[in-house]
Amino acid sequence: MKKSPDLTFENYDFSGEFFSKETNSPFAIKNSEIKNLDSKRKLGISGHLRAKNEVFSLEYAIDSSIPALDELIITIQPYINESGKDETYEIAKRAKEKYKDKIKLFYYTPKTSTFNGSHITNENICDNRSVHSFSHYTNFGLKEISYKYYMKIDADQIYFTQKLLELREAILSSDIYTKDKRSFFDKALGKLCNPFYNVLVRILPLKTYIKLITLINKRVSFGLSGIQFTLDKNLAFNQIRGGQQGIESNINTLLNSPLKKSLLKKMFIPLKIHYDRFYCLNGGMDHYIFAPNSKNIYFYFEDHGVETQNGIGHKGVRNLGCFWVHLGMIKRYFLVEGKENEDYISVENFLHTKINNLKNKMQIKAHYKPDYQGSLDNISIHLENDKKYIKEILKDDEIKA
Repeated sequence: MKKSPDLTFENYDFSGEFFSKETNSPFAIKNSEIKNLDSKRKLGISGHLRAKNEVFSLEYAIDSSIPALDELIITIQPYINESGKDETYEIAKRAKEKYKDKIKLFYYTPKTSTFNGSHITNENICDNRSVHSFSHYTNFGLKEISYKYYMKIDADQIYFTQKLLELREAILSSDIYTKDKRSFFDKALGKLCNPFYNVLVRILPLKTYIKLITLINKRVSFGLSGIQFTLDKNLAFNQIRGGQQGIESNINTLLNSPLKKSLLKKMFIPLKIHYDRFYCLNGGMDHYIFAPNSKNIYFYFEDHGVETQNGIGHKGVRNLGCFWVHLGMIKRYFLVEGKENEDYISVENFLHTKINNLKNKMQIKAHYKPDYQGSLDNISIHLENDKKYIKEILKDDEIKA
């Protein structure tokens, strides 16, 4: 297992007018817009949600996250369904009307990589300056932020609103301790305190803990994780028969209508690793809240098949627990398999079983030691307490109007 991500970020020349390769595109980014990220912004949190074909859970993602945000940038990529409409964009437009000036909505029409990991045949996919690159698409939204802190919001996640509000208050109240650079003393103190963070997060209130690590580290990225929900392959949709094709057809029907919370209560959480990538948690190095500048833009790495932000200048803290339910397995047609309570567990049984009794069954998938350790910490330190937030989102059967 690697100690840290071996990603080499490109150094760009921002002296010209355009960052984008296609300067005539209405979606081109100017270098001045990226450099504007270095300007002082209002204290608050800007969320950024990217979506394509997300009818199933988009409304939940918006409604559950936006109370903790000062604004939400939404960038939609076109997906026209059989009815001839882009229902995802229609949901986003209704959300903008609902939340008025709190949402900035953009319809990003250039073709780019899809959300399931496959890509169109286009050499520009991996060119971070091309409007056809997924990283360019993400940076198009990033440049629009108005507030100091930034958080990526995913359309297949239902957020723990109360916990996110608690973290928001803690981060904003600790901002007075931030500095652009750390002194030699700050760095030495950080190394000295590092072994004790997992002890401190157990015994200190969240607000106190965030103030302490901000005071020590000056520029901090607050890493977040979520818990994985999906369906059972053998029991999915009333004992479906017809093999994988039948299941996928039924999932497509499900994904083309808004989620009801009554279905969440019937879902399962993987304990063992499924399909060599999914386990009980998700998130890690690509989910955090921090104050970006022009050095922290997104890049796509072809060799790794990953699009991520350059976190230069920030000290990552990734053991703050779970902040959402993740539904990404379902939209990729990945359902749990094996033996119940050994390979996976129902949401109901999970909520009524002590984490200490499940830890020996839980497997973790990570390429890098920091992410592996972060997941282990989240399970050991936070997951039992985070059950109360899961219970909260299961209360109502329907999406609130």
